[in-house]
Amino acid sequence: MERRIEQEVFPILGEGIDRFTQRIRGILTGLPPQRWVSSEILHYQVIERRAETGQLRLNSTPEGADVYLNDRYAGKTPLVMEQLRIGEYVARVELSGYQTWTRTIQINPDRTAFVHANLISVKRYGSIAIRCNEDDARIYLDGQYKGLTEKNRNVLLEQVEEGFHDIRITLSGYRDWSQRVEVKPNQRIQLTVNLERISRTGSLEITCDVDNAMIYLDGKYQRRTSLNRSITIGNISEGTHELRITKEGYQDYITTVRIYPDQTYRINVRMQPERREGSIALNCNESNAKIFVNGTYMTTTSINQARIMDGLKEGVYEITVIKDGYHTWLDEVWVYSGETTDVYVNLIKISN
Repeated sequence: MERRIEQEVFPILGEGIDRFTQRIRGILTGLPPQRWVSSEILHYQVIERRAETGQLRLNSTPEGADVYLNDRYAGKTPLVMEQLRIGEYVARVELSGYQTWTRTIQINPDRTAFVHANLISVKRYGSIAIRCNEDDARIYLDGQYKGLTEKNRNVLLEQVEEGFHDIRITLSGYRDWSQRVEVKPNQRIQLTVNLERISRTGSLEITCDVDNAMIYLDGKYQRRTSLNRSITIGNISEGTHELRITKEGYQDYITTVRIYPDQTYRINVRMQPERREGSIALNCNESNAKIFVNGTYMTTTSINQARIMDGLKEGVYEITVIKDGYHTWLDEVWVYSGETTDVYVNLIKISN
């Protein structure tokens, strides 16, 4: 029997209990009974050789990442592996949107290896285009100043990290505009910004030296003046306005006023009487003739150009033209306010 066993390849337990049993049975049944039945005792000690193992606990931030050990998929984080053979392993952790994490880890007998992977996000960028209805408004991205708007033209913010961002547009005298947007990789967001002007008002106080004159602001009738008493017009929007005060018999009073928020602009108006004057343009066929208006000498004629006599109040005037050797010319003319009356004089020589 010893020779039989020596001639066979003795089975190894590492092949498994079932396989070991079959191999032993094959050796023994192949011998005649008298060959293996003996008073001799066969001593055979079966020693189970156990592989040495350890444990692995692997987690990541964020969780849910895929774990590979020596390029073989092992599961998702948080990962717990029992009975892992001792030795070195190359651990690889992968998650979409994050850089791949790789580390060599050592598994020791009957010990637990604790490993944590801090995953670093892969930065991806998009852009934001801002079109505003006003110039020079300030642009803020997540509280950081980025530049000024251009009226009805796009201002582009490039290399904006993907994710949610806060956009704020500010301009003095206008309400702030803000919006939260989501930037996606390789995409552009178009924003249209309509800033609304803040309505701030002041008032205008007018004192006038004539009564019952009509007050207009930016061409719109407001009310009438009161002699030497102030008139107040309220709720006037901030900015520059045209003030006009009119009354028959007086020249129009026109000026520009600047209204500031929560302030009163005061103005004292003195109306000027309207000048109702006209003029006479006298043309004559002879030079050096004397011109009299209502008996008052004014000037002499010129054959080449008309003589203008202005500053005449509206009404009837007697015009006399005298020159030696000529018949005196006399006539009445009507002068109208704001107009020039043309007079043509034809002097006639005196016959001998």
